[in-house]
Amino acid sequence: MGEKPRQRGSGRAARDVRRVAPPQQARANASTRKSPAARKNSKNAKPPKRKVSFPGRWYIIVPLALIVLAAIIGFWYYPSLKIAYHEARNERVLGAQLEAINKYNAQLDDQIKSLETTTGVEAYARQELNLVQKGDHVVIVTRDGKPLTTDQDTQITALENLSTVKKPFGAWTAFLDRLFGAE
Repeated sequence: MGEKPRQRGSGRAARDVRRVAPPQQARANASTRKSPAARKNSKNAKPPKRKVSFPGRWYIIVPLALIVLAAIIGFWYYPSLKIAYHEARNERVLGAQLEAINKYNAQLDDQIKSLETTTGVEAYARQELNLVQKGDHVVIVTRDGKPLTTDQDTQITALENLSTVKKPFGAWTAFLDRLFGAE
């Protein structure tokens, strides 16, 4: 009665049993041993075709997923990009018009300053009003019977150019205008 029951798997005998290969493994090792004739035939035999699963084609799936993701993001942000483009285009057009107007105003200021002097008044009378002083010889160049005056033509073209700015974004303007539906 004084003996304790032995725990299962304790002692030397249990340790020896653990070292021996389990019966399933022994059977597996025996089945893998082939006769020389079987080994010769297995060299010539084609290996079984590996079935390629869908996740195995990652080189197709990943780029396709990225393209779909880019398209979704593009459609998501297109309305806000369209508004931003129109605003940026209007800002550049108005900025260019403001610059042209300031340049034109500077030219008018120079003309006003020159008209405050007597020589400026005489020059204006000769050029714009075709007046002459005594002893002057005047030559008027005409085209189709009309006298040519360069200052008036440049002022008229400058006024016309104030309202038009051709390419606010350079070479990309035509493409961006078509993409975002601008004027």
